[in-house]
Amino acid sequence: MMALTFTKRRPRRSPILKLLALSIVVLILLLGSNAFAGKARTLSSENMQGKYTARTICVDGYKFILANKNTSGGGVSLIRFYEERNGKALPAKC
Repeated sequence: MMALTFTKRRPRRSPILKLLALSIVVLILLLGSNAFAGKARTLSSENMQGKYTARTICVDGYKFILANKNTSGGGVSLIRFYEERNGKALPAKC
């Protein structure tokens, strides 16, 4: 003779709890990223006829060139500084 067995039903989780858990994970991924780099320091600065300013800065051990226009509506440009080593272009360290 075969015995009848009944399994206990799992209580169903609310879809609101799933949405809350997913939103917490998304917030952690967005806010926990490397949005804020390490400390930056200015290595050199040059004013070009009062219209432009170019600075060499150091961020997390690498050199960057920061150029900005000193007029209204001016733009800012940030470029990583590269140097040639053994025929390869590699990021320059401070």
